[in-house]
Amino acid sequence: MKTDLIGPGEDNEIISDRPSDRYLTGILFPARTEVSPEEDDESAEADNAEFTGTSLDGIKTASSFRPSSAGLSFAVQPTSSRASLKISVRAARYRIADTEPDGDGATQKRPKLWQRFPLNGDVELVLSDCEAAGLKPVSLAERGIPDASLHIRIARWSGVLLVTVALTNDARPAKSRSRQANEEAALFQVELTVSCLDCYFVPKPDRSGHAELDDDAKTSALLYRDVRQWAVGHTCSAVWDELEDDSVKELSSSWLPETTVHVVSAAGDVEFKDDAARAPLGADWLATEGREALSAGLNAFVDAYSHWISKMESDLGTVPAESADQGKTHIARCREAEQRMRRGIALLLDDAEVLDAFRMANAAMALQYSWRQNPDPPELSWRPFQLGFALLCLESIADDSSPDRESPIRN
Repeated sequence: MKTDLIGPGEDNEIISDRPSDRYLTGILFPARTEVSPEEDDESAEADNAEFTGTSLDGIKTASSFRPSSAGLSFAVQPTSSRASLKISVRAARYRIADTEPDGDGATQKRPKLWQRFPLNGDVELVLSDCEAAGLKPVSLAERGIPDASLHIRIARWSGVLLVTVALTNDARPAKSRSRQANEEAALFQVELTVSCLDCYFVPKPDRSGHAELDDDAKTSALLYRDVRQWAVGHTCSAVWDELEDDSVKELSSSWLPETTVHVVSAAGDVEFKDDAARAPLGADWLATEGREALSAGLNAFVDAYSHWISKMESDLGTVPAESADQGKTHIARCREAEQRMRRGIALLLDDAEVLDAFRMANAAMALQYSWRQNPDPPELSWRPFQLGFALLCLESIADDSSPDRESPIRN
């Protein structure tokens, strides 16, 4: 996929397509290169009422420009006065390949071929010099990449240096309206790599005021409190390899970022491994069990959830101070959900119609599941969160006057 979308197939490849037709990303165009009308899908949809939902949905991009710069922002901790960054830039430009004449010396008209010319440039920048020099661009012309420059911005924050490194395509096409000239001026397969000398990378500090975050942002900060952000990308993404000693030696740009997404088990935590807590997960069991056994099993299931809440509550002491209040809010919401489940169980025992409807629903689902060919597992078993949600909603569904009917369900 990377070869198809970014390229190249080979270092010095010759291709028959225009480079920007073959490769769709990883490209820096000359400044102020406009998006052509035939490539502007939003412009076409702007005139189509079927696609235009609001006055903002169908704005034409007549003044939209293709990207001409990309960069990385990160934080470093200097260890000496000569702390520096080594920045490696990799890219390529494509040129029209020479057309070979036929045997009789005549040159027939044939499709244009484009040849790739790799460009590599390395720069070492002393941080203190860059800080003193301000925002003066660093030309890459003498380092192997003509018509390109690096822009460095440095700011001090809480004892570390916040650094932004950006690459710009400074080429000016010979003919501003010529697509061939724009193709030849564009930088393809752009890659930035940054490493430290006499300094080391540190996770980017959180510069947002925690008290000003909304509830969703506070929840994210709590859930991802152990995830460290070492860099952010501009136009592109930022990637890195975190070593066993929790350090990062190199940062890179990426146009197709990758990450490992760990599997989350739908079976629930260890509290739901107990036989008493797992028995109520069977749809047949819920449809056929007697009232007393049903009550005992469902209460054992909610007890498992209650034990899990207590375990999470005991971990609040390890939560950073700025997220402690949000952690308490989550625990309170979990306790509220627990009580709603218990009220649902009580309603099953007190209202024969609700109990019959509950049993019939589980019997219907179990029957439908049995019609599968070679079902695995052989009988329908609810996941803990599914049964928990059903119990949580039960009272508010059956009772028109339930206060929970209008209250949102929060995690």
